[in-house]
Amino acid sequence: MRTRLAALVLLLAAPAAQAAEYTLFIFESADQIAARTDPARAKAYWSGYAAFAAEAGKAGVMRGGAGVEAAGPAVGSGAPLPSALGGYFVIDVPDLATASSWAQRIPAAKGGRVEIRQHLPAMAR
Repeated sequence: MRTRLAALVLLLAAPAAQAAEYTLFIFESADQIAARTDPARAKAYWSGYAAFAAEAGKAGVMRGGAGVEAAGPAVGSGAPLPSALGGYFVIDVPDLATASSWAQRIPAAKGGRVEIRQHLPAMAR
């Protein structure tokens, strides 16, 4: 009886296989940033991101995201970057390969850069 109870306790205490959250940081070139407000290109620019967000939402992986101002104050030292952080998406997927697959679908992946960062587990209190 004790063996069965111990096995049940271990089974219930074992972490379930689950997806991990990743943030996809979108770095865009100056030309991509300029497309945001260019009357001839803004509609195409924003519709590309809307399509990505809709696809990720429909697939159930989207957890959030936002566009950010392309320029702003900074602290620390270092050379200016050749591209600017234009926004991010947070997704919940099984592994890095799946996160990479989603990152490649972001419009900035062509001509810019999308960095993939897995979230660290929450610290126990």
